Amino acid sequence: MRTLLTGLRGEWADQSPEAVTDFLQAFRDSSSGLKTSIYKALHDLSLAVFYSSLAGWAATQYPGPPITAA
Repeated sequence: MRTLLTGLRGEWADQSPEAVTDFLQAFRDSSSGLKTSIYKALHDLSLAVFYSSLAGWAATQYPGPPITAA
């Protein structure tokens, strides 16, 4: 099913960065509502994972939420 939808064969980890970039750009720019919805979901999930991790905070130099005295 994934191969029919994305055009990518094999495992995700085996894809070249160029192939993944082409797939994402094609879904982002597609006239198909399904493909653009998939792109938006992947985009939002990626941002959620990045910004919910301490490594993401460090990468953006965000010190974390303020700590207030109780």
